[in-house]
Amino acid sequence: MGLDSSSAFKEVIMAAVSLVEKMKVILGIEKTDNAQNPKLEAAADYASNVVRMYCNFSDTEPFPWPLIPVITDLAMAKFGEFKNAASVGDSEIQSMSDNGQSISYRRNEGIRTLASEQILNNYLNILNRYRRMK
Repeated sequence: MGLDSSSAFKEVIMAAVSLVEKMKVILGIEKTDNAQNPKLEAAADYASNVVRMYCNFSDTEPFPWPLIPVITDLAMAKFGEFKNAASVGDSEIQSMSDNGQSISYRRNEGIRTLASEQILNNYLNILNRYRRMK
């Protein structure tokens, strides 16, 4: 018995919800703490969409179970990038003088992580097994 499109869509939605819950457990975030949910959901959506586009899956098609850890790792890396992005770009005062009324700022560039790209590259062998040609 096949899945109709509405039940397949519900399965995809449930997979996204469980991915956010799984990420909360891994990160040690309380299940009832919803403050990070927008970033967690964005990271889960990003990871799901990247794998979906790379493997040429339809929007309503559920992922094969062996890809769930790949999606989880990719989502975790993207969530870390989102958290790092919040601190990147802050500026701080580098020097200040009183009579000359000169203030100079130094931009705090922070560390730019490309963990999600590295994770994706690490999993290409697994993703290629599920990739469909157009």
